[in-house]
Amino acid sequence: MLGELQLALNDLARHKISKITPKVQNFSVYFKFFIML
Repeated sequence: MLGELQLALNDLARHKISKITPKVQNFSVYFKFFIML
């Protein structure tokens, strides 16, 4: 039971991270561009 819950939480965390990561990468690109101006 506890193992299944842990797996579900890991899956949820991975899903959130995979959704957030591209936004963070875009932000760093915009930030570098802003510094160059």
